Amino acid sequence: MQRDPAPSSNEGAGYAAACYALAGRIEQAREVIDELPDRNRYVAAGIVFNVGHPVADAGDDSSAGPIMELVIDYWPNHYMALYHAAMAEYGLGQNDRVRKHLTEFLDLYEANDGWRRNATRVLARLDAALGEAR
Repeated sequence: MQRDPAPSSNEGAGYAAACYALAGRIEQAREVIDELPDRNRYVAAGIVFNVGHPVADAGDDSSAGPIMELVIDYWPNHYMALYHAAMAEYGLGQNDRVRKHLTEFLDLYEANDGWRRNATRVLARLDAALGEAR
């Protein structure tokens, strides 16, 4: 990034932010995106999602969670980022955030498929655990 900075465009900012995010440097990724006009930040966040999506699919919860949270900050209704953030948080035991993100995911995502069924199952597990704790 120091020798060959990204082009100054929405896409360039997105790839630069993705590089920082993959390196765990979320605040630097945020700084890059924040330099864009408000109306263009979601474009960069979409690139960060596309680059970070394989990390989430690989199950690296500690790495994927912050990347997906970054995407949600700029694109709050990105249903797949909500889903992957929730799954990462579930793996890390952050149940309040899991419930919030999965509820938002289910409000946005209507397909009756494996993602929706899994989200429903995880919420049911959380409800069962809460009931047992009472």
